[in-house]
Amino acid sequence: MALFWPLSSERFFMPLRPIHVAPLSVKALLSARGAAVIASELRWVWLPCFAMGALLALQRRRGEHALRAS
Repeated sequence: MALFWPLSSERFFMPLRPIHVAPLSVKALLSARGAAVIASELRWVWLPCFAMGALLALQRRRGEHALRAS
C-alpha cells in the first residue's frame, strides 16, 4: 500500500494479511508460492463473492416468485 506515496516509495503492510502478496514475475507465480497466493485469493476473495452472488440471485428469484403469486 502506498501510504506515503508522494514522500516515500516504501511499501507498508498490515500485521494481519490473509491474502498473500503475489509475486511479480510469471515464473514465480507458477511456483508453489504462486499457488499459495492463488489459493488464498480464492478463499478470501472469489468464494465469498460467488457465495454472495448466489444468495442475491436466490433472493431475487424468490422475490419474483412472490410477486407472481400475489
